[in-house]
Amino acid sequence: MNANDVKAGIKKYLGFASNFFSKLDQKQKILFVSGAAICLVLIILLVRFVTQPNLVPLYSDIELQDAAEITEYLKDNNISFELKDEGSTILVPEDQKYQVRLDLADSGLPKGNVVGFE
Repeated sequence: MNANDVKAGIKKYLGFASNFFSKLDQKQKILFVSGAAICLVLIILLVRFVTQPNLVPLYSDIELQDAAEITEYLKDNNISFELKDEGSTILVPEDQKYQVRLDLADSGLPKGNVVGFE
């Protein structure tokens, strides 16, 4: 298949789509475009939902100084995280939770009292 065949195929399908769309009245065009837009938004939301990692508590009820040092470590190591409970709970991807805890312990973090092992 060469470039001319591809161009011809594209022109054929664009012509078909143009012909189809031109036969629709104003109301049908609005409904068609609205339906396509809704489908596109749903696909984007589905992809975002499926690809978003499941976040679990790394630590909860930790001191703010420890939270600041831990989040700095997470940023430096490109580990995604979220803060909850006014910064006293740190969430990380579920599949990284235990490795991150080991790495942080190796770095001497957290330094304060930790009651939040989940």
